[in-house]
Amino acid sequence: MKKYYSIFIISLVLFVSCSNEDYASLVEKKEYEKAFSLSAERFNTTGDAEHLKNALFAANEYLEDAKSALPLLEKYFSENKSFLGIENLASLTFYNSALTYYRTDKYDSAIFYASKAFEIRKNYAKALLLIGKAKVRGGDMKEGYSDIKAALAIDSTLTDGYTFLGNIHFINEEFEQAVYFYRKAVSVNPLYYEGWMNLGELLMAMKKQKESADCYREALSIDSMRIDAYDRLINIFTSTNKMDSVLKYMDIYQKKTGVNLKVK
Repeated sequence: MKKYYSIFIISLVLFVSCSNEDYASLVEKKEYEKAFSLSAERFNTTGDAEHLKNALFAANEYLEDAKSALPLLEKYFSENKSFLGIENLASLTFYNSALTYYRTDKYDSAIFYASKAFEIRKNYAKALLLIGKAKVRGGDMKEGYSDIKAALAIDSTLTDGYTFLGNIHFINEEFEQAVYFYRKAVSVNPLYYEGWMNLGELLMAMKKQKESADCYREALSIDSMRIDAYDRLINIFTSTNKMDSVLKYMDIYQKKTGVNLKVK
């Protein structure tokens, strides 16, 4: 009996080892869908969490299709009654699934899965931020705004959160509040190109042309190949009849990109 038991144990070890090698070789060959399918099949067959981890990693990092791994998480939870041992990958999978739903305007589903991510990792500020954004998009302004502020209290580096709050105030023509949040975003990350562009647009709406132009110059110092900042600057200088500046930035853009701009 001991002999057969030993053979069984050795066979099981070899089986798991070979499946891991198969996964690794498929990843090395960039056959990510096969790597995911193999790991999912092995997990469904054996219940081994290591295969589940491989499947979750492949879905999130290689395929960028977290939703495909949701049934695996349901199976794991039904059998274990928790996500113990896979907390980080489980929360990431729920978050990325929520993000996919958010980007396709399915805000209830986004809130549902982002909430699952936040339940697993209580300090998961990005998940709470996504919950807040989805609530605002879905029409629950008050609670969504509160969730975004709470997310920023957990992680003050989330420039997307400041930008989103700035956008809310900008749309409502609450310009001073919008300025506060946009400036907060670029103070947290001075290399935030879109942040400088947002601030420039807002200041232009406030008739502060000089400050607006300064923002667009900041954006160009970060990425001198983007046309939108040149376009905004040229519009400002055209409206104030500063043709020397118009020609200057048209020339800079032409030298950087090889493309000629035309004055509107």
